[in-house]
Amino acid sequence: MPCKQNPQVFISYSAKDLELVREIQRGLQRKQPELKVFVAADSIYGGQPTIDSIVEGIHRSSKCLLLVTKNSLKSSWFAFETTLSLEWSEQLGTFCSVMLLYGVTREELPKFQLFDIMPKVPLRLDSNDKWVDDQICKVIEAIQKETPINHALPVGNVAHAQAWSHFFGYHNVVHGLLEERIRTSDWYKENPNNFPIKIYEMVSKSCDSTSFTSDRRIKKVGGLDPIVVTRAGNKTRPYILNVYRLEDGGHKYYCVAQYPNVISAILKMEQSSDIQMKQYEKEMQLARFNYTLSAILHHNVNKTCHRQARLLQFDGQEPSEVLLNAIKTDIREGESIALKQALPAPLKSQQADLETDGEGDDKTYDAVIVCGEGDEGKAYEIEDFLIRQKLRIKPLLIGRSILRDLGDATDQCRWIILIMTKSCLNESTFSLLTMSLLTNSISEKNLNIIPIVDDLTTGRIPTQLQWITYIDMRSKGYKERICKALKGEDIPLALETAHIPAGNLGYGLAWGYIVNYMQTVLSKFGPHLQKVVKGEERSCPEKLYVLMPKSCKCTGLISETWPYVKHFSSFATLTEDLGGANIIKSLDIYYIIDDDNIRPQKHYFIGQYPAPVLCLWEMNESRIASITDRTMEREAERFLHTFECLMKGNVGNKLHTKCEIVHFDDSKQEDLRRKLVPILRRDNKRMLESRGHM
Repeated sequence: MPCKQNPQVFISYSAKDLELVREIQRGLQRKQPELKVFVAADSIYGGQPTIDSIVEGIHRSSKCLLLVTKNSLKSSWFAFETTLSLEWSEQLGTFCSVMLLYGVTREELPKFQLFDIMPKVPLRLDSNDKWVDDQICKVIEAIQKETPINHALPVGNVAHAQAWSHFFGYHNVVHGLLEERIRTSDWYKENPNNFPIKIYEMVSKSCDSTSFTSDRRIKKVGGLDPIVVTRAGNKTRPYILNVYRLEDGGHKYYCVAQYPNVISAILKMEQSSDIQMKQYEKEMQLARFNYTLSAILHHNVNKTCHRQARLLQFDGQEPSEVLLNAIKTDIREGESIALKQALPAPLKSQQADLETDGEGDDKTYDAVIVCGEGDEGKAYEIEDFLIRQKLRIKPLLIGRSILRDLGDATDQCRWIILIMTKSCLNESTFSLLTMSLLTNSISEKNLNIIPIVDDLTTGRIPTQLQWITYIDMRSKGYKERICKALKGEDIPLALETAHIPAGNLGYGLAWGYIVNYMQTVLSKFGPHLQKVVKGEERSCPEKLYVLMPKSCKCTGLISETWPYVKHFSSFATLTEDLGGANIIKSLDIYYIIDDDNIRPQKHYFIGQYPAPVLCLWEMNESRIASITDRTMEREAERFLHTFECLMKGNVGNKLHTKCEIVHFDDSKQEDLRRKLVPILRRDNKRMLESRGHM
């Protein structure tokens, strides 16, 4: 975890208590000089987006110190920072916050569930208003201690990460050879007019893969020739595309179809007793997944993908009926399916069916437009257009009126249209608006915002809103797209210029990596390893070493980059059949030669790169993802921390001893050897001791 290497503490406080904060800062750094302390007054400079800086400060810190005073309990910024730290704690399953109480009793604390069990330390000053030494030590001890939250983990947002992971880990790999594999198959040669050059992904609202494979009209007839690649340190990883046949009216139709295996993570989370996932939350995750993956596949950069891929959602219908209709449509219309038919409805319109209290139909207005001072002209132009389209638009919220009237507007309107420009993001009022919208989305799990951007680069859009696909005012027909969104129609995005938001990636990638990969591989590879090393004069720990380079560049084999590492054997091929997709997971043994000049030794290990981190690197290299070097680094850190926390908890199912992430600086040629060899020596020694050989 990065915070262990560079410990940092974020102090949340009221500006009226700054002198007290200075004393806390001095006390902490007096006792632990290497400790970095994030204080907003020192750490946020002119021109930086305040919200983004606070979020990053919290996520980069090992702990948040919540200085609770009479002043801070009245501070909206303190409430915002507290909300973020609580959400971050819940996502990781361990407390990331410690309360310092000064002049406040426990009875005066806000009634948050986690406040009751969060670590608390009363703050005491001596007669000279200096922080007493013994208490400083207690706080430092609380900062260093990992305190698990012993109740069910929350859902968080895993959908975006699963969509990006599925695109780079599957679609981006297979589409280059899909057409060749289909055209050279016997099924296509015998029936070319009834075999579309497409992959159909069957997505059930229940996330249950068996609803596709159990349909008797969908008959598996075989698989195309494998597409074999080297990926994330795994040599010769095969991708097998299954072919299915459907019969109708005396005709035979063939297709490549499957259930997207990555969303099995959503189903596993719902079924887990350790996670708080309700039915509507699962369906919300699924809606997010469909919307994001469709936007990625149909981006202008991915022309091959959007000709060759279709997501087919079904709920209540027979999968064979949905699939057969899609095949006939594609045959009839050839390879030019319109983007409008391929993109699912916007996230909010899909979510409408999930509401249980019927509020969606009781709103007085369809939307309210919110903008900063100076942007009224743009707002009125949009308002006039929408009113002419017979939509009910509440009068504008501008500048200082936003905070006063936002609560009523949220209750009365189905949508909030948020106009974001360079000037408004520098306004404190607009920053507080973003804070309020974020807090509402956390507590209500109901995000109904349409961001409209102008004269902004993607990096300037507030972090909390970047997972929503936004509409650019500089693109042609943007007002029509706003109108379609409000009416619940498909949004024909300007995909030649759009950057698809990344969202909270690290957290979701860690979840998917554990439940879709680690839980299968770590529990099954032992017998395969024994067959390889049995009778050989070598030892290999029964453990997977995941090598995580600082640059996130996890391409190719490990031995291709590091001359002192050699590939020895691909030894385990583990197959899962999830909804018609043959998921083949392979493992590889490498050896690393130590730097002993007299008697260099070979140390064998099961190694690979983390595929989720490779996904981050590929996103950064692509032209479609809203991600920068800085974002990639932050999300890689978030992935690492989340993965380690979850693996040590109930989600890891006691498998954490069979896996270790080795984080190294790949800009230094010897750093991998320097980090990995001592770990392998330690684990080999433990293995020999357990066998009684020492």
